[in-house]
This record gives sequence, C-alpha cells and structure tokens, in this order.
Amino acid sequence: MLDRKTPPLFHPIDNIQILPLTTQMLPNGVSLHILNAGTQPLLRLEIIFSAGTSYESQANVSYFTVKMLGEGTQKRSSSEIMEYIDQYGAFIDFNHGVERVSVSIYTLNKYLANLLPILVELISEPTFPDKEFQNLKNITIQSLQVNEEKNNYLASKLFRELLFGPNHPYGKNLQATYIQPLEREDLVNHFQKNIQNRKFELIMVGSFSPRELDLVSRTFESLTIDNQVNSPISLPMQATLASRHFFQKEGSLQSSIRIGCRLFGKSHPDYFALAVTNEIFGGYFGSRLMKNIREEKGYTYGIHSSLVLYKEDGYWVVGTDVKKDFTEQTLAEIAKEAQKMQTEPVDAQELAIVKNYMLGAFAGSLNTPFDLAEVFKGIYFNQLTYEFYQKYIEQIQNITAEDILATAQKYLKIENMLEVVVGAK
Repeated sequence: MLDRKTPPLFHPIDNIQILPLTTQMLPNGVSLHILNAGTQPLLRLEIIFSAGTSYESQANVSYFTVKMLGEGTQKRSSSEIMEYIDQYGAFIDFNHGVERVSVSIYTLNKYLANLLPILVELISEPTFPDKEFQNLKNITIQSLQVNEEKNNYLASKLFRELLFGPNHPYGKNLQATYIQPLEREDLVNHFQKNIQNRKFELIMVGSFSPRELDLVSRTFESLTIDNQVNSPISLPMQATLASRHFFQKEGSLQSSIRIGCRLFGKSHPDYFALAVTNEIFGGYFGSRLMKNIREEKGYTYGIHSSLVLYKEDGYWVVGTDVKKDFTEQTLAEIAKEAQKMQTEPVDAQELAIVKNYMLGAFAGSLNTPFDLAEVFKGIYFNQLTYEFYQKYIEQIQNITAEDILATAQKYLKIENMLEVVVGAK
C-alpha cells in the first residue's frame, strides 16, 4: 500500500541539454533567430520591437499602440483581419512589456505564405481607427475599475509605484487618469517613432522546412528599415524609503501584503545564490513561508516570494492575502522566518531538495520549441549568452549552506524593506 507520508526518492540532475537558437542577419539589418525543432508542422513567428513602456513619451501610450495594431490596416478592418486569420486556424497575439512589444502568430506551416502578408500589414500600415480606440479605452478603464476593487491587485500596483516611483517605467501602471486624455494621434506618433520602419527582431521556432525559412527571410528582408536605434526615455527613480504603508479599504475581510526591496538583474554575481535563497524562503510550495504561515498557522491559502527581473533593475517581493485579523501575526512570522534564514544554516537535506526542485523545474521548462524561445529571450535581451544557463546549473549544484546564510544576511533584512498592506483595520 502506498505510504503517502514518505516522499518519493529523487535523483540529482547533473546535466541539462539546451537546444540553442541560431541567428542570421538579413540584408536590411534585421536579426532572424531560429530553432527548427519539434514533431508537428507548426511554428511561431514573433516580431519584437523596442517600443514598450521605457520608450513612451506619454503614459500608457505604448500599451494602446500595440493593442491597436490589429484593429485595422489600410487594406482591412479589424473584423476582416480576424476573419482572415481564423480561416487558417491561426492565432495572433499582441504583447506589451516594459522594454519591448511584440506581434506573434502561431500557424501550421502550410498556411504561412497566406499569413505573412497580413503580418507585414500590421506592422507597416495600421490605421488606429478612432471608434475601435475609444472602445478599447472604455473596456480597459472598466477592467481597471473592477481590478481596483481587489486588494491583491492594488497591493501589487502600489508596491511597484512606491518601489520605483509612479512615473518610472518599472513603477508605471495602467491608470484611467492616463488613459482618458490619450488621442489617436498619440498612438500614431508612438508608432511612427518606435515601430514604423524601425529595426526589429524576428524569432521563428517550430518544425519547419527550408521553404518556410526562405519565405520568412524573403518577406522581411524586403522591408525598408531605418537602423537608427531609439534610446529608452531616461526617468529618475522616485523610490520611497523602506517603511510600512497601510491603505484603507473599507469593508475588506482580507489584507493583501507585499514586502520587498529593489535588487538587480540576471547579470549580477549574487543572482544565483539569491535564487536558491529565495526558493528556500518562499519560492515554491514546500518553502518555509508556506510550511509556517499556511500549513502550521493556517493564516493563508498561499504565500510566495519572488524575484522579478528587468534588464536594468529588479526586485524581490513576498506576497500573500490573509484574513485581516491575522495581518500583524503574518508580518511577524515573515520577519521571524527571514531572521532564521540569517542566523541558522539550512540543513543539507532541505538544500538538496530545493536544488533538485529548481533544476527539475528548469529542465521542465525546456520541453517545446516555444519554451526554448523564451529561454533564448531571457538571455539575448539581457545581453547574456547560453553560458549563463551553464553557470546556472553549475552554480545551483555548488551553492552551500554558508552561501545561503551570507546571502540572507545581505538581502533578507526585513527592517530595510518596503511593506505595503491593503485592507481594513
């Protein structure tokens, strides 16, 4: 009979093979990154521009610019665009981020030739029709109004604003006060400055033949590209000093808690040790925070700590929702666990479990060509190489209890952190 009290044995992971993407330069200066892998005749083609929040001269304009790319071109209306894509069983996605925006299409190989022209239309001649823009603004504002009734949404939003400043790209959020004054011309200006005829990156992954690769190359090398590179708009950080901030939310039965501090990106020499330290502290379901505050105390259904990494910066944060009566006790237990990390070396068994969990999770994130494309983006856009992942595996394997102790003493001082609580007293 299965003994559910005894965890299954695990075997340490010694080596992980990563299929790398290769890069070729098109004659017009566009970089095409490719990985031919998988078993199904399916591919994803992603077009990436440096045109996110860091490049906008007006708050929230980059978000609406990329979301409006599919709402009409000089040849087709929004409904015609969607009908055309749907007839081939394809899927198109518009993504917005702090540094970059992207347009991605997922399609069967045999339909690629039919879909490439519409991709070129979307990035070359969108019309930003005002009716669709007003509809998108209204829908976004309504969604924000719903979200701002949720304590956890408000806590995360306010935490980032206080950590970086509300006008800094890393602290900026969608806000109705920013959205209302936006006009169609603002989107056109952002598009012309940051997307139209601007240099972009192409990522093509999936199982495809030389025919599909040649088709993509010929399609995009024919575009006229201005190789002038725009620089991110430089804004000073207006960070709030470490302190507690309570935001009253009448009628709340729960408190949403965020505790954390600014840190660094992936290239920092302490990244690997901090990644393991974070995992032990609150990074996975078997972490110390989960065992204490969820399993033993029953204050919450879930509590986690995370490393959020950007190109130029990053932060560490603990997040949870608790019954309002347990707010102070939860804060005290988080501080107690942080202090324990700084004073008591982690035992060998716990460290071994966490290391193998992290390496297993990483190996599990490499299953598909699409996963491998995300791995590539994680290093390429941070100006790293695949050597980073070789170091990741090696460093995780070699981290010691003394390394964890020193890292916790350096970075997990709760008294130096920003605390945000949203709820009712």
